[in-house]
Order: sequence, then structure tokens, then C-alpha cells
Amino acid sequence: MIDLAQTPVLFALGNAAAMAVLVLGLFARAFFNGKPFFLVTLVAVIWWLCAAALELSAETRDAKLVWAQATWPGIALVPAAWAMFLTDFCFETRHDRDRRYWAAVFAAPVVVTLLAATNGWHWAFYGQGTRLVGDSGLAYNDYEHGPLFYLAAAFLYVALIYTVGVLAYASLRAQVLYRPFFRTLFFVTLIPLAGNFGYVVFGLTIFGFDPTPFLFVFTFLLLGGILLVSRVLDLDTIGCEVLFRNALDAVIVYGVDGTLSGCNDAARDLLGPALGRAGQPLPRGGPIWDYAARHIDDDEAPAPHLVRMEGRAIDMRLIPIHRPLHRRVRVMGWVLTLRDATDLLQLSDALTEERDHLVNVMESSGIGFFIIAADGRILYANHEAEKITGRSQKDILSWGIDRPVWHLVDLDGKKLRPEEYPAAQALRSGSAVNNVRVALVLPDGSRRIISINALPFTDSEGTKVVCSVTDVTEEERATEALRAQIERAEAANRAKSQFLALMSHEIRTPLNGVLGMAELLSDGQLAPEQARKVDVIRNSGRMLLDMLNDVLDAARLDGGEMRLETLAFRPADIAAQIDAAFAQQAEEKGLEWEVFASAEADIERLGDPARVAQILRNLASNAIKFTETGVVTVTVSARKGRPVVLTVTDTGQGVEEARLAQLMEPFWQADRSTTRRHSGSGLGLTIVAGLSRIMGGDVRFKSTPGEGTLAEVTLPLPEA
Repeated sequence: MIDLAQTPVLFALGNAAAMAVLVLGLFARAFFNGKPFFLVTLVAVIWWLCAAALELSAETRDAKLVWAQATWPGIALVPAAWAMFLTDFCFETRHDRDRRYWAAVFAAPVVVTLLAATNGWHWAFYGQGTRLVGDSGLAYNDYEHGPLFYLAAAFLYVALIYTVGVLAYASLRAQVLYRPFFRTLFFVTLIPLAGNFGYVVFGLTIFGFDPTPFLFVFTFLLLGGILLVSRVLDLDTIGCEVLFRNALDAVIVYGVDGTLSGCNDAARDLLGPALGRAGQPLPRGGPIWDYAARHIDDDEAPAPHLVRMEGRAIDMRLIPIHRPLHRRVRVMGWVLTLRDATDLLQLSDALTEERDHLVNVMESSGIGFFIIAADGRILYANHEAEKITGRSQKDILSWGIDRPVWHLVDLDGKKLRPEEYPAAQALRSGSAVNNVRVALVLPDGSRRIISINALPFTDSEGTKVVCSVTDVTEEERATEALRAQIERAEAANRAKSQFLALMSHEIRTPLNGVLGMAELLSDGQLAPEQARKVDVIRNSGRMLLDMLNDVLDAARLDGGEMRLETLAFRPADIAAQIDAAFAQQAEEKGLEWEVFASAEADIERLGDPARVAQILRNLASNAIKFTETGVVTVTVSARKGRPVVLTVTDTGQGVEEARLAQLMEPFWQADRSTTRRHSGSGLGLTIVAGLSRIMGGDVRFKSTPGEGTLAEVTLPLPEA
């Protein structure tokens, strides 16, 4: 047997359960504007109802007072979240994306909750005159409302009045289609507002409790039901309605009894007053209504029909509206669409004219064109295609590309299979095949070199490929002649390099003898004049030997005969070698000489240390040679996990930017006038570039005339 004293509690919990079910239903539903705020509103009502149930179940004044205070987070949050929901819902905004609005929603409820929770300190929310009373066996508190209670109520009323204002505005200004919905929502929103007003002013209660949450439950259940069932503001529903109303095509909906159900503005504009109003019979007579009447009893959509009306072409289509449950008659109505196809017909005529023009262009083109179907049939060939293939258009169109009459070979003479033809490749891959050069054997046995481009495309008949064919026989002959000339030039260059290498070896043998004899003479007892002459012989011989070595290295690099060793070495040691080799020379010339090595240059790298040193030596030698005053700086950087970087900077004469690319050309110097003042073969930077290239590195120069030059070589040498 149900305890009647528990009826109010069960009533409150039942309402809370209904709200929880609604929350779950709306949570799973597609997004609508204001949804996050609406869900917060529902959760706040659930809180309010649960706290109310606990207050109703409490037996003492103080216990009821505690639970009354606990209701205020929900009480204060409901109007704030409800106001934001209606703002987003009615005006199609997205304030839920802005944290400031969330802060505004929760700010006032937090303040009100604190005022209610601290009531025991100030008794300005619920007064000490609050007392427990009984009525029909039910006990409830008769609250003495303090000034803070009315302040909180004022906030609630401001929020609720704002929501009423929003709904009143929407009821008056929304599109006609949606006004009934907003008016219904406006009136049901007044119900909890009126209930709360009656509670605050006149003390009206339900089971001795504020009726507002129960009235909100009624409002939210009604709105939730509308959102879940009618989908009144779903984007897809709105979109369908907007599409129907604003479609450029005339759309007419009518039943199988021949009465008009509705139409859009385009239909009114096209057909005028003769169309009639909803509920009236369709007009009779004329091609449109004859078409509609002829198919009104059909079960399926008939074929589209094109009619002429007042100089316009109208494309008519019928779409059946089927009954939910098929009985004897499956169709309950029809949607008739009328599209003005005049422009489309004119466009079709223009496209036909354009197609004919393109055909004429292709027929008069100097390029052969073929259109080939996916099954290999040749659908089109122009006049130039006849000339290139040596066959008539009739014969070409009667054969597929897989017929043996097409004798295609590659440029090496290997016969191509049909599946290797460019057209077949394009059809198979679905992408363009460009500039494939093959030889076509003509009926008279002669061979022509042709270039084929194949591009697949799809039309209403399926996938096809268009091929453009150009006779490039003369071009190939010219290319072959040029290739032969290049090969002869390269052979001559190799012969030159071999000759230079051979002569360098031959000259070095007697030269080493001369240098050896000069060394022996310098060890003897010579007069000063004789010693000077021996030094001239020795220095000149060494200079000549360096030149021969440069020529030999350049020849090896040019001929691809340079071989590198792979040894473990420390880049810092190379920096020390360069410092020892050039410090005195720089000092004698009055230059500042600086050599730096990074801390990690002591880590061993794998490479050819002699050739790395040769690169740095050539760069340093050039810098000292062409710098009259200032400083020459050598830097060896070998950071862990990075390439080795050799950098040489100077304050010499510099080179114009336009001539930097020439620095690495053989026998070239920046200023021809300096060749008499500065000795050298002009091969140093050529060797630097060649050695860097075969080591996988690169060379970079930056120079400003009159200010100096920076040379940087990057070598990707791995760590040992």
C-alpha cells in the first residue's frame, strides 16, 4: 500500500526521472543551436527536483531548510541557461563556443548559491521566522523570505522576462512557417513564470513546495517532445522547406484525386492565377495538365517530357509520393517539376556547334588525332592520322588497336605488344601518358618515328582515350646527329684529359730529377750567387710540379678517374696542417691569419684526409694570393651529426656576383690583369668543385667587390 505522505516525494522524483529520459534522448539527437545550454537547463531542473524531493522527505524544520538551500544551484541555473538556450535557438547563434558566455551563465548561480548556503550566518535569505507546519498529514516549511531571497528572485525574473521577450520577438518576426511554434513556446514559458510569481507573492505551493520546477518540467517536456518528434528546427527539415520554397524550378504537389496540395513561388510565377489555390482541382487543358492527367493513375515515375509553351522549352518530370502502407493504390500523390530548359537547349546547340568547330580544327591540324574506346575500337581519326599511318580513314576505323596491321616497335627495334601501346597504358592507369616515342612501320616498309600522347576521359558512353600523334622522324634524326656530335666532343675531351695526364706523368719524371739535383747542389759549398740561382731552380721546379699536379688532378676529375680513400681522420688535424703551411706566407705578406676548429672537430670522420686538406689548401692559397691587406680566416666546423663545413673568408679584391659562377671554370681568374702578378694554373677552384662533388658535398661563394669573399664547402663525411 502506497504511503500518501510519500506522494509528493514520488511526484518530484518522477518529474526528475522524466527530465533524465529527456536529457538522454536529446543528447543522442543531432545537434541544434542552443543544445548545450538546453541540456544544462535540464540537468539544473533535475538537481532542483531531486533537492526538492529530499526537502519534502525531511521531517524537521532545519533539515528541510538545508535541502531548500541545496535547491538554489538548480533554481538559479535554470533561467540563466534557459535564456542562453533561447538566444541561440531563436537567433541561430553559437554562444556555446565562447567561454565568456559560459562564465556569465554560471556566475550568478554561483553567487546566489553562496548567499543561500551562508544563510545560517546572516539569516537574510531565509529568516529565523521560518517554521514547520502541517497540512493534511504533510509537513512543510512556511519560509520567512529575507531581502537576499528577493534579490535572488529579482535575478531570476530578469532572466525569465528576457526569455519571454526573446520568444515574443520570435513569435512576431520569425518566418510565417515557424511563428506557430514560437507562439506555442511563448505561452508555455509563461506557465512556470506565473507559477513562480504566485509562489513568491501569494505563497502558492504544490505539496507545500515551490511549483516552479514542476511547471518547468511541463514546458521542457513539451519542447523536448517537439524537438525529438517534429524536428521543427532541424537543418535538414528547414533545408527541404527552403529548397522547396526557393527552388528555381516550378514545383507542384497534388493528390491522386487531382486536387492541388501546394506549390512554390516559381510555380506561381510560371503559371499565374490559373494554377488556383490549395484544395482546388488542377487546371485542365494544355500540355502540362494533359501530361499530369495522363499519368495520375500510374504506379511509377513516367519518362521526362519536353513541351513548348509561349516560346519556351519546359522540361516536365513527375515524382510519385508513395503511401506508407501499400494497398490497392501505391501512390498517394505526385510532385510535378517544371524546369525552363530553353537555355539548356540553346547551350546544347552551342555545344554542338562548338563540337563541329573542334572537329574542323582537328581535321585541319598538322597533328594526328585518334579517339579509342575502352575495348580498343578506333572511333575517330582525322586527316593527318591518315597521312601519318599511310592508311585510309575507312581502314583505320574498321580496325582496333590490337590488330596486327599496326606494327609498332620501340626505338631499339623491339616489337611492342598491343597492351604496351600508349593508348592501352592510359586506359589501364587512368592517367595521361606523354611523349612516348616509337617507330611505326608503314605499309610500304618504311619507318617513321612518332610521338604519342594519350589522355583518358569519360563520357556518357564510358571511358575512352584521345591520342595525339606527331611525326618526329626529322627531329629524331637531328637529335641523333647532335648526340653523335656530343659523343665525339666527349671522346675528344677524354682524349685531351688522357693526354694531359700522360704528359703530366712524363714531365714529372725529368722534373723530379731536376729538383733532386737542385737539392744536392744546395747541400754543397756554394757561393752566395750560386746558392741564389739554385734556390730559383728549386722554387721554379716546385711551382711547375704543383701546376702539373693540378693539371693531373683536373684531368682525373674530368675523366671520372679520381679515386678517393676512406680513412679515419680528425678534421682538427687538417686545420692544424693548414695553419702550419700558410701562417708564414700570410705573415710575410702582412696579413692577419686566423685558423679556428670547432670543439667537435676532434671527433674522427671517415673520408680522404689528403683530398679534404687539398680542398682547404686551395681555398686558403687563393685567399692569401688575392688579399693585399686585412685578414684571412679559416674555419673547420664538424658538429656532431652534421656535415663537415670548411669556410675561408678574406678581405681581398672580391668578385662581382654575376661572375661568381665562373670561379670554378678551368683556367679562369677573377681579374685577367692579375695573371702577371699572381702565379697559378687557374685550376685550384675547379679541383675544389670536383673533389666536393665526388664527396657528395657542395661549394658556395659569396663575394662583394672591394670587400672580400667567403668560400664555404660542405662535405657529408660520416663519423668513424
